[in-house]
Amino acid sequence: MAVRQLPHLFVHIQIKKHVVDLEMLDESQPNYKQRAKRRSFYIRNGYKETGLYLSYLGVDYEVLSMDEHFDPAIFKEMMETLQIEGFNPKYFMK
Repeated sequence: MAVRQLPHLFVHIQIKKHVVDLEMLDESQPNYKQRAKRRSFYIRNGYKETGLYLSYLGVDYEVLSMDEHFDPAIFKEMMETLQIEGFNPKYFMK
């Protein structure tokens, strides 16, 4: 019975967007090596650079995505739904 559900599950998974933001690489930061390892992990596991970055709560982040056609506008729209005190991200491209 569960095997028959797999095609539906795969279709459901494929329409989901997989996006992660992680601290930007910055050699001046004491945790630079940790940041580099974390970024390498995501890249190695299928995430791609989007060229989009954001800054919030005093930290700059890089946005990675598994989506071949990442749309920054859709990402920003999703981010607007987050209700976290003091959360007001600023977006920039590199």
